[in-house]
Amino acid sequence: VGHLDILNRLWTNLDEGPVLVRGVSGVGKTRIAVEIARDKKWEVVIWHRASDRSRAEEILVSLHQHFRLTDSPNRRNVLAKLRESKILVVIDNAEWISESHLDDYQSLIFDLFSNTAKVLLTTTTDKHWEDLYALRNIEVPTITIDDAQSLVLIMKRVFSVKRNLQDYARQIAISARQHPGLMQWAVRKCDILEPQTVINDLAHIYSALEQHL
Repeated sequence: VGHLDILNRLWTNLDEGPVLVRGVSGVGKTRIAVEIARDKKWEVVIWHRASDRSRAEEILVSLHQHFRLTDSPNRRNVLAKLRESKILVVIDNAEWISESHLDDYQSLIFDLFSNTAKVLLTTTTDKHWEDLYALRNIEVPTITIDDAQSLVLIMKRVFSVKRNLQDYARQIAISARQHPGLMQWAVRKCDILEPQTVINDLAHIYSALEQHL
């Protein structure tokens, strides 16, 4: 699946429901969302970077401020204004949203789409979002293990890492789960640490992430 194919699928699916762009960290989900958001068709773009402390109400506040409504932020008044503009709401890093606030986000996403706003989410997992009404799911594929292995060896040359990584390149790629950023980190670390130590560190990083998610 190529980059242009993903963009074309995104444009088609945005008219049919909220779109979840899913893939491992570093694979380019946010870059794809930025390309969609920069299109001149949008009159309003709300970019909401999710975290474990973020709230769905923050999106309403952003819309309220854009429309320059004089009353206090009120969902009914904000939603009434949505049909007047071509609006895109991007919720980036949606995997960080805490479970205690998921219902609020899902309710707001439903209301936004029901009132003609387009909604795009980026996330590393579709966990928690399966029941979202009319959800469209698009996966951004990772590079293959063979390509990732080759990339590790290219990085070794580019960063002038002296240690021989020929016997470790594939395991580094696998342990980093083909994440370009983590592979780069691992290759650089191999200049000062034993490759097996770096590979073990990658396992600990992903174990901590999985416990969070």
